[in-house]
Amino acid sequence: MKTLKMVLALLMGAAVWSACSDADGRYIDLGTGETIELSKDEKTGLMVNAETGKPVRIYIDTKTNDTIWGTSGKVINGSIRKTDAGAYV
Repeated sequence: MKTLKMVLALLMGAAVWSACSDADGRYIDLGTGETIELSKDEKTGLMVNAETGKPVRIYIDTKTNDTIWGTSGKVINGSIRKTDAGAYV
C-alpha cells in the first residue's frame, strides 16, 4: 500500500510538471522546428522570438493546433507547402 501511494504521488508530480512545461513549449517556429516563446515587437507589431528578437515568419500554436502567419497573425492552416529546399511558403 505504501508503495502504491508513492507511485501515485510520483505520477501526479510528473503530470503537474508536464503540464507546466507544456506552457513553455506552446509555440513552434516552423522555419527552425524549435520550440520558442513569442512576444510582439512594439515598434513593428510583428511576432518575434522572445529570446532572439528575430521575426517569426510561420509558427504553430500547439494549444490550438493552428499554423499562423507571423506578420499578420492570420491562421493559414492548409495554405502552406514545403519547398524542395525544405522551406515553408
